[in-house]
Amino acid sequence: MLKLLIFSLILNLYQVNSLQKRFPFDDNLCGIMSESAGLIHGGKLSKKAQFPWMAIISTENLGIWSHYGSGSLISHKHVLAYAGSVSYHDNSNKLIPVSVDRIKIYLGAIEYEKLDEPGSLKVGVEKISNHPFVRKVLPSLYVHQISILTLDQDVIFTQFIRPVCLWPFKSDLSEIVGKEAYAVGYGRDETGKDSLIRKHVRLTIQENCDNFFERELKFQNETELFCAKGNENEGPCMYDSQLYMKIEQNWFIKGISSTIETLENETCNMNRQTLYEDIEQHVPAIQLLMLE
Repeated sequence: MLKLLIFSLILNLYQVNSLQKRFPFDDNLCGIMSESAGLIHGGKLSKKAQFPWMAIISTENLGIWSHYGSGSLISHKHVLAYAGSVSYHDNSNKLIPVSVDRIKIYLGAIEYEKLDEPGSLKVGVEKISNHPFVRKVLPSLYVHQISILTLDQDVIFTQFIRPVCLWPFKSDLSEIVGKEAYAVGYGRDETGKDSLIRKHVRLTIQENCDNFFERELKFQNETELFCAKGNENEGPCMYDSQLYMKIEQNWFIKGISSTIETLENETCNMNRQTLYEDIEQHVPAIQLLMLE
């Protein structure tokens, strides 16, 4: 309880602008994708140089390592991830980070079965810091669902390993409605089959969310939520996809989702919107967690 109080006080004292003096937005460093990478629209397999900030999160259970999520490299030593992919629930339903020796991070790799491909890097985790206010409010929704993974070594940036930018300014949803964004991650394809190869899909930011998310939207007073949608043939089926937007030459992480829904037959409903939690509101908290 004391930690939550201290975190709240610090968060109120430090606004985004003041924190950015310690974590400046460097448009020559973050969010840069190689021009040779190209970008094909649709639910396509990602090329190696595309989205070079993507991280594969692998966890160990009973001696078996398996893919359990994805994250975004945001500095030489930090990965931003969906908290549910690196945590478990205790008896009080509190989200507790797993032991760091049970997690490995793979950078520069796009296929889970080829993690040792040239240009990739395996790193360990030194610390897992969940947002202090993360909690499950519905079976389909967490709020403040972010976690910062501190790596056990500084990462050297390459063509295939680069950080994405944190959202650097205050914006209103109306400013991005109709804009293009990309969901990137792993999970099911449109047929319901699991895919261990990274995929990306182009979405459009929506002005309003469908009634399908009526329950989730009741928690708008606790967190900022918005929806994005592909065309009738495209849509994200990733378990914990992260949403990226390009502004001029740089890519920024804008949203994170754990609410991808599937149909009863386990196939993906391409006509349905995807609900995202806005990362922008969490930038001060993210930067505080990076300082811990």
